[in-house]
This record gives sequence, structure tokens and C-alpha cells, in this order.
Amino acid sequence: MEWLKSTRGQAAVLVTGFILAAGALSWLAISGNNAFLTRRPPAEWIIYPTPADAQGFYSVEFSTEFRRAFELESVPASARLSVRCLRQGAVLVNGQVFPQITVPGQGWKQPTEYEVARLLRPGTNEISVTVTNRLGLPALWLSLCADKYLLASDESWQASMVGAVWQNARLASRPLPIVAGNALYGGEGVVASLRARWLWFLALAAAIAVLLAGMTALQRRSSSTRAEGKARLSQRAIGTNPAWLVWGVLVVGWVVLWLNNLGYLPPTEGFDVSDHLAYVDYILKQHRLPLANEGF
Repeated sequence: MEWLKSTRGQAAVLVTGFILAAGALSWLAISGNNAFLTRRPPAEWIIYPTPADAQGFYSVEFSTEFRRAFELESVPASARLSVRCLRQGAVLVNGQVFPQITVPGQGWKQPTEYEVARLLRPGTNEISVTVTNRLGLPALWLSLCADKYLLASDESWQASMVGAVWQNARLASRPLPIVAGNALYGGEGVVASLRARWLWFLALAAAIAVLLAGMTALQRRSSSTRAEGKARLSQRAIGTNPAWLVWGVLVVGWVVLWLNNLGYLPPTEGFDVSDHLAYVDYILKQHRLPLANEGF
């Protein structure tokens, strides 16, 4: 395993690990039983346009009805309806109901298909889908291919959540709006926060630079030969060593991911800060760790 001690070997291990980790995360997001909404043309995932909620959702079942009217010149010879629901739903075409879409396990990410030509008619038609979800906002993905006519879920659909007023649906890929009256409204923005604390960021960057320089110097001193020293972290290797390039790519990727998630994170608290604070408060008051049967 001498090749592992070389720069190229270490770089190969890092690149391989990064590729495997990215592949595993992608596979879990696409095929796992989670709320990651996989995109698939020609339709889009849509939700009810509710404002952002700083407190999140409790395990309570919500229902949203999505509907769309459309015109046909004649009854098509074939009409294929494909539906995906987060997590389950019931479909009506011109008032006629299909069996409920049940999606056990990971099955909800795969389309459920129906042949609906016999339920369509010349003139105005309507599709209605009621979606229920107990761990977040109900979401719908739907496409209807009737001969040359194509209908797909998008923001032209209407939605009503738990009997609320009908509104145009919102693409699930768009961040939820933060409006007046919301706990997140009026909080400190990202740019303002960076301006107020840029000196701290500079000090942190300087401390990291000093730490890296010190580690580089220590590794150079501990090299038994000049060749080994050049193969590790010499001053020249910092700019040309492939291992440094890989680490740089990882750091840049992490920063990009962090910046992407800033728009979804409440500006004054984390996603589950209230639960963490309750946990700390319990320990301070009870002077012990909570048992497994004492709640989250």
C-alpha cells in the first residue's frame, strides 16, 4: 500500500470518497422514503401557496385539493393519466372517482397511471385531486396525455388546503414567501448579518490560515527526507498538490450548499432550535438525561 503514501494516491482516495458519497446521497434522495421531490418532465410538483412557517409542522394530517379545468374538442382515443402524491390522494375526473392512491413505503415517488379516455367528454372537463400528508405540505405531480393534448401540473392549477380559499398553486421548488405577521418577517437578512460581523469572519479566516501554516511547518520538519517533505505539505505543494485541489473543491461545494440553504433557514434560529433548547432546559432542571420514553 505504498501508493497510499503518495500524493496521487491520497488524491485518488479523496476523489473516490467524494464521488461515492455524492452518489449515495443522490440515490437516497431519489429512491429513499423521504420528502425529496424528484423532478420528472413534463409536470412539476405543486403545493398550496401557504407562507413559510418558522415552527414547522407537527404530525397532523393536512389535506389539499388541487383542480384544473381544460377544454377538449372531442373525446380522445387514448388518455393516459399519471399521478404522484406526497403522500396519498384521491383522483376525480369529471366527478368520477378512482380508487384511492395508496403509496406504501417508497412507492409514492413512482407515478400511478390510469386510462381515462372513457371519462372525458367534448368541451369543458375537470380533474380534481385531494392529497393528504401528515408530515408537511401535501404536494401533487400530474400529467395527462390525451392524443395530442398535454395537461401537466403547474401554477395554472388551483389549490385549497383544509377548505381555505382557492388560490393558484405554487411550484414546490420555489421557496415559501415570508410575509407580515409571520415570525420570520422583519428579521435580520443574510447581507446585513455579514456586514455586521465581517470582522469576526476575517478573524476566523486569519486564525485558520495561521493554523494551516503551523501544521504545514510541523509536517515539513517531521519529514525524514527532503523528498518526503516535498510529497507532503511544502510551500510549493500547497499550490500544486492534487490533494489540496480536492480539498478546495470540497470546501467550495460546502460553501455553495450553505449559501443555497440560507434562504430556507430562519434568520434568528435553526430548524429545530426550540427542541434543542427544551432538551438543555430539561437537563438543567432535572440534572439528568431524559429517558427514551419521555418524549422528543
